[in-house]
Amino acid sequence: MPIAIIPQIIFTKLVMPEGGSGATVEWLERFNPLKWTLDLYQRIGDFSREAAWGECFKDAGVLALFAAGLFAGAMAVLWMQED
Repeated sequence: MPIAIIPQIIFTKLVMPEGGSGATVEWLERFNPLKWTLDLYQRIGDFSREAAWGECFKDAGVLALFAAGLFAGAMAVLWMQED
């Protein structure tokens, strides 16, 4: 489990400042579910201004795609093990 979680924490704005990393790191960050979760959390959690609902729906949609992809992958592995 730590092998899956530690890179997610490293490649977020929690550890690396925005714009301070290279293009490769920023590209890897786009495939990080924790990045999209933190973005959604920050947009919804900031009650001092009106939430940008379009951006919230985009972040939630990307998270739903991650979940659907992981579910499909798990189903495929189980289906292959069944044979």
